[in-house]
Amino acid sequence: MADAARTAALYAAVVLVLLCAVALPSAA
Repeated sequence: MADAARTAALYAAVVLVLLCAVALPSAA
């Protein structure tokens, strides 16, 4: 259970970083 939660949190963090990487140049 803890490993699943850690994996989900890591995946969410990666998606957030990728989203920012795509959105920031687009907004600028």
